[in-house]
Amino acid sequence: MKFRKLISKFLSILFLCLFLLQGCQESPEEDIVVNKNEGIMENAIAQSENAEKKENNIPETYTDNFMTASNDLEIIVDADVTAVEEPLPVVRVRPHEITSDELKLWADVLFEGKTAYEPVVMLTKAEIEQEILWRKQKINDKDALIEEHYGNEAEADSLIEYYESQISGYEKDYETAPETYEKKESDWTFHPWSYYNTDASHWEGSDEAAQLDKTVVFKANVDNLNGHKATIDAYNRTEEDYRMHSLWFYYLDEEAMGDIPYKELSQEEVIEIANKIRSELGLTEWELWDVKESTTDNESAYRLTYSSIYEGVQTLLGSTINLQSDDLYAANFYYELLEISVINGIVRNVELTSPMEVVDVENSNVEVISFEKAYDLFKNQLQSEYSKSVFMEGDIGENSELKTLLENAEFKIKVTSIQQGLFRVKVKDSSGEFMMIPAWAFAGTTYMDGEELTSGNLVVINAVDGSTINTDLGY
Repeated sequence: MKFRKLISKFLSILFLCLFLLQGCQESPEEDIVVNKNEGIMENAIAQSENAEKKENNIPETYTDNFMTASNDLEIIVDADVTAVEEPLPVVRVRPHEITSDELKLWADVLFEGKTAYEPVVMLTKAEIEQEILWRKQKINDKDALIEEHYGNEAEADSLIEYYESQISGYEKDYETAPETYEKKESDWTFHPWSYYNTDASHWEGSDEAAQLDKTVVFKANVDNLNGHKATIDAYNRTEEDYRMHSLWFYYLDEEAMGDIPYKELSQEEVIEIANKIRSELGLTEWELWDVKESTTDNESAYRLTYSSIYEGVQTLLGSTINLQSDDLYAANFYYELLEISVINGIVRNVELTSPMEVVDVENSNVEVISFEKAYDLFKNQLQSEYSKSVFMEGDIGENSELKTLLENAEFKIKVTSIQQGLFRVKVKDSSGEFMMIPAWAFAGTTYMDGEELTSGNLVVINAVDGSTINTDLGY
């Protein structure tokens, strides 16, 4: 059973990667473009805003059943269809850097007016002793380390060597460490990564430290929020290799929050709480996308996901992007996302990832392909590009048991949602700007012998030129 679970985990990652890389062709040697369709999309966007309103004939649901060209992978479509009323825009956007004013607003709202303090950037002698003790315990239980790394003894040995080097560094720091520290109010300033890292001296001069310090960081804590410690973290990175802009609020002692009384709330009440926080943070151009509930005997827990709105049209959520791809087309910037967690009536987590700001509305009424055309493109993509053999293309080495299991397994893809909205793609030049374009997202779940492997977007079709968007790379 354990082996089969490991296989399932391996396949979920493999199959997700295979779908995310759909439509990928050889990378060009010339400058970056939105897609590889010889400028068709750029030309369509540049046309005058004369798209005529037409009968879309978009169904509310859609069903279909077909096999891939290899006749060994079944695709079952039983999907709700969500369309957007025309006109549909194309909006040029760029990454928004987190500002000090936004940090102050988040602290005022989420810290409930309490004083925000700088986090501790130097450990006390007692804290260093705890860090050393924890690492010594890890070193002295090699068997546990091996188990944590799925039986890989070499990985465990490497980690032991790393812990030993850290202990040496901590022992050196201990000589000058203070007995206590004095709190300092936040000055709302971003700093290099090493400023906040208590063991940065152990990394000093390394390639890793130099790379990390290209991302400026902000942190501020509050000591007593609902009886616990909370923090606000922010990151700004504007390097050419990849960008990163994010803003988070969360509790530092999350595991110790079992003392918060259980409070049962309806989904409507939770949405009201989250929407209030969203509005107070000035994030009004965001619309609820999904609500997930995970209530237990001790927690009434909800996680709400929002996507951004441009010209009145909601964006489609993107998948995890390849942040450091060297592909010339790659966006190297996470997709825009807002998430709010509410547990027992308390906002426990707020995450704003990759916020964008509008540069220009390129076209407020762009011509788009029909639903029928988008579906045909999606169907052709799955029929022509996929078969059961895709499950055999991963790095499975000489594991004959895994190969046998894959060969005998039955795989299916179930499409349960077809949704129209805006989706982000990279623009032609290397300025770091993007386009929010109309698109169709076909989402669902992959199964092996009836067991779920992955769920999410399977194919995203560019509704302007009909190309398949490579969601892993962002073009």
